[in-house]
Amino acid sequence: MAEAQASAVPARLVTGTHQAPLYPVIVWLLDQPNDLPTWFMQRPQVRSIAIPRPTVEQMERLARLILTPMLAEAAPAAKDEVIQRFADSAAGLSLRSISQITQVAIDQGIELLTGVPAGQRGGCV
Repeated sequence: MAEAQASAVPARLVTGTHQAPLYPVIVWLLDQPNDLPTWFMQRPQVRSIAIPRPTVEQMERLARLILTPMLAEAAPAAKDEVIQRFADSAAGLSLRSISQITQVAIDQGIELLTGVPAGQRGGCV
């Protein structure tokens, strides 16, 4: 059924000196290349573009943007250490995941310098 629907979209001609068939542009964002059926991906009209995971530099930049306001009172060396540790720990995650993890830490009241919720500091560990 899906194969019939995919091929049912007609091309249309563009008038002018160069005539070429045009197809509607559809963008699907997928986690894995094999999330679409093989028969669909083998069609000449289908293009697959892989988007790489963020680099360490990109993660550091995002961590700095997200965490700097939360570390306003920290010493510069401690701030840099937390940002670097956060970026290193987030290796392999998407930038969206990093943002969501930060939001969970804020919601749970986790202290960024210690990694412990504010209500659980002190006492024996």
